[in-house]
Amino acid sequence: MKYWQEFLESWLPTKWSRWVTALTIMLTGVSIGMPEFLLKFDIKLSKENTLLIRVSVPLLILFLGTLIVLLIIVQYSKVLKVQKQPASAPPEPMTKLPKLQESILLHIHRHISGSFTFQITKSLNMSETIAKYHLQELHKSNFIRQGLPYKPGQTWLITDKGTKFLIENKLIS
Repeated sequence: MKYWQEFLESWLPTKWSRWVTALTIMLTGVSIGMPEFLLKFDIKLSKENTLLIRVSVPLLILFLGTLIVLLIIVQYSKVLKVQKQPASAPPEPMTKLPKLQESILLHIHRHISGSFTFQITKSLNMSETIAKYHLQELHKSNFIRQGLPYKPGQTWLITDKGTKFLIENKLIS
């Protein structure tokens, strides 16, 4: 008896899953006699219909019962998984960027309509080569995106990820 109890608890871990399984088995057994039950209400069935009811109703009950038990077990396993996870710490802000990249990101944020590469180099007093390098790094990290290409330079716009970085690192409010 103890073996069966351990077996049932390992396969049907909740009280509800065991109840639904027992009810499904009971209803399946009872449903086999449904054609005779219908005769008591003067519902006449042909041999084909009797066979169809005798086979399909128990199968339908087994299918629905199995589906309900599986849903209960899946939900139970999700609850267990959440309970076993350690309390998560609040999310840390995104990793820090080099100061030059933060400055470039702030500059682009302030110029909502976009910033040209030459404007960034002039405003932040850096060489065009260094500015292009940092702009490409910010672009690879999806902090900025390219705007419409105008001659003589490239327009840069801040992305949602870039704005989020600025907010989470308290560089803007």
